[in-house]
Amino acid sequence: MHFLNILVALLSHPAAEILGGFSESCTNYGLDGTVPDASCRRGDGSIGPTSIDLNNCVTNNNGVLGCGGGYSASCSSCSMGGTTLYCTCREESGTGHDTSVNLDNCMTNNNGNLVC
Repeated sequence: MHFLNILVALLSHPAAEILGGFSESCTNYGLDGTVPDASCRRGDGSIGPTSIDLNNCVTNNNGVLGCGGGYSASCSSCSMGGTTLYCTCREESGTGHDTSVNLDNCMTNNNGNLVC
């Protein structure tokens, strides 16, 4: 009986953080420079606009995009398709490579706010 009470309490409490990639609870993604915007669900069920600077969430590791920070200094021609960020990024030698990263692996929705 005690377990059932705990389960009911957990299920009836709105989640402050939506776990998993941001695409599970956000829509209308767009990209302006290094800043994507989206409409994300909050813990109370409402939806609102949010954005984040990807320079805090994405890194260039020798010509390959990944999760981290600081990619914009060595990447250019970036665009977003679905949840994927596409860029041309320089490796240490200066050679450019086309690369991409799924932003669902780098960002999540925390109560209606995109976070790394």
